[in-house]
Amino acid sequence: MKTTSTTGPMIWATFPITLDITYVFIKQLFRFMKLTLSKFNELGVFSERKDNFLK
Repeated sequence: MKTTSTTGPMIWATFPITLDITYVFIKQLFRFMKLTLSKFNELGVFSERKDNFLK
């Protein structure tokens, strides 16, 4: 009985911290995805310009 009463509050105490960590991780992941997408777009724009220049 004692173990369950102590582990319960401990889980609730660590739960917000876990949420914060996951939120930050997801935020960083989205930022990384945006950066990679913009890089790919730049590469695509440059390749299109090259194609237009060659034509």
